[in-house]
Amino acid sequence: MTPRLRYSDHGAEVWHGDAREVAAMQAPGSFSLAILDGPYAMQKAAWDRMKVSGLPDWYAPHLDDVDRLCAPSASLYVWNTGEGWAALHPSIVARGWTFRALVTWDKGLGFMAGKCDLNGLRTWYDVTEVCGFYQREEWVEMDLWNERGEAHPVRRYLDDARAASGLSHRDVDRLLGVSDMARHWFSWSQWCVPSAARYEELRALMPALQRPWESLKAEAAALWSAHRAEYEASRPAFTCPEGVSNVWKHGQVAGQERLRDERKQTLHPCQKPLKFAERMVLASSRPGDAVWAPFGGTCREALATQRINQRDRESRRRCVTAEIDQDGRNYLDAVVRVLEGRGVKPEDPKQPGLFGTTPADGGTGEGRG
Repeated sequence: MTPRLRYSDHGAEVWHGDAREVAAMQAPGSFSLAILDGPYAMQKAAWDRMKVSGLPDWYAPHLDDVDRLCAPSASLYVWNTGEGWAALHPSIVARGWTFRALVTWDKGLGFMAGKCDLNGLRTWYDVTEVCGFYQREEWVEMDLWNERGEAHPVRRYLDDARAASGLSHRDVDRLLGVSDMARHWFSWSQWCVPSAARYEELRALMPALQRPWESLKAEAAALWSAHRAEYEASRPAFTCPEGVSNVWKHGQVAGQERLRDERKQTLHPCQKPLKFAERMVLASSRPGDAVWAPFGGTCREALATQRINQRDRESRRRCVTAEIDQDGRNYLDAVVRVLEGRGVKPEDPKQPGLFGTTPADGGTGEGRG
């Protein structure tokens, strides 16, 4: 079916349709963060009925989209079971993504209540889901520095003065009684600013060196500072909230945050806490960045960006998400009601906040799991 835009504001863009068709409408390199939460191969829905070994093939075209849509420096989160993530991990790394961490959602022992016969279990009951966290970087710091190196004005000034004095690198070494040091001052390989004492010795050899050492040192420091700022801006964003590890504790979403249809029936069997999406967006994107979430479901990422934008206009992000709704549950009507603020509470106040605290726990940790 042709994708249909169901909701749009300054922060959230929600499409009803196939994620690949929506991806084709997006500009290459326009996203800094992608969050994938697709099939787990658990046989619980028509679109989930593949073997775990088949997950890499199923995800491959969607990862192609991620590779194209994400900027050269970007972050990627991939939710799944432990076994499903293990099956997907090699193909993700093979695409050039660097593995950073495995986040574990601990739903707590309460998740087991009424769901299993302990006498019939043949393994440990699983109360977790996991999320692989990856990044890719356009530049390694020294590669970026070397890319700018030949045009470095301080290095060029020193080398021009050397050439004007008719001296080779070897001549400088010989006259100063040093070994293989001239290249460090005049050529880009392992370049450095001479010490104050060595600079005075160079000035005695090279009349063209007129600038005070303090001036050259200050200019070189300013250039390095600008380089560091450029490098940090080129890296994928990441800000780790204080007190939050890679284990995120929270019971199954219930109460006012649980997404329900017009008959008050639960829509999603395992809806993720809204704060998890908010945590990922704030930690792994910068103001003005865009988030790609191809498997919308209950559209946590769209709701998260909307909430972030409402709290602080200076922190605005944008999320584009798609939900094909193959199982006929009609997630999007409920999602749009929340986005439009039509009588639906977005989150449970007891769930863990960005910094791992809740009103109920007095700020003591990850909240009640």
